[in-house]
Amino acid sequence: MQLVYPVDENDVYYELTSLTKLNLYPLWVSCGLSPLDKEQNLLFIFLILKMPVINFIHQLKLQDIPEAIQQEGVRSLLDTLGAAIIGRKTHVSHIVNEYVVTVSGGKGAFLWLDGREVSMPAAAFANGMTTDAMGIYGGHPLARGTAGATLLATLLATIPPNATGQELLTSWIMGFEVAFRAGIALNKRDSSRAHTACTWNAIGSAAIASRLLSLSVSQTKHALGIAEYTAPVAPITRTVAYPTMLRTGAGWAAWQVLRLHYWLSKISQDHLLSI
Repeated sequence: MQLVYPVDENDVYYELTSLTKLNLYPLWVSCGLSPLDKEQNLLFIFLILKMPVINFIHQLKLQDIPEAIQQEGVRSLLDTLGAAIIGRKTHVSHIVNEYVVTVSGGKGAFLWLDGREVSMPAAAFANGMTTDAMGIYGGHPLARGTAGATLLATLLATIPPNATGQELLTSWIMGFEVAFRAGIALNKRDSSRAHTACTWNAIGSAAIASRLLSLSVSQTKHALGIAEYTAPVAPITRTVAYPTMLRTGAGWAAWQVLRLHYWLSKISQDHLLSI
């Protein structure tokens, strides 16, 4: 048996290989752009058009991204951090922090506004749930959901200590672009069910982790495929009808993705894991 997720034309990952077939302008940008901004951002569209998704994940540079998108990236990052700060005061944040400290037993990342060190997946889970607790960060209507909580938890759990602010912002924007397009692809493929955002957040999260953990092309392909296969599939209509602290499941998506990335990091660049 091999650690591999087979990809075919019905998969979300397959549809991601032609990112811009899904929308004319960069999905990451807010819908309120002026016509001038949209014309300037066409250069970014041309960049995405000629780049396979794997190249987009690993090769995107901040200078490739138009100024309007960079500014929106900074605004959204601050907005999501604000959601995390207020979320830390919630009951669910206290529960998940105590839970991961009890069961994690690992090192490598920290709980926000807490300081205790836990494993990378455990931190992503707790911090994702904390950010998601109040539901006050932005999303995209075409994707039918939000992405910031899962992506921020993944970003800050995996970013190297010596990384620059430019790399942080580039990875943040790239993750959103992949996540939102995955959301549209999922809704297009399975329009009969309303998923929570965590179902497609996992793919954007996998993209960020693959870049920041320097996975190979082969490892990244499998990371995206396995993330889509193992992502939480939660019916959002139930938490809309009966609101609970489960929210969108953002922490579960981040936790699952970072577990699989630890797994994939142990595979050599040229070989899959046979079991």
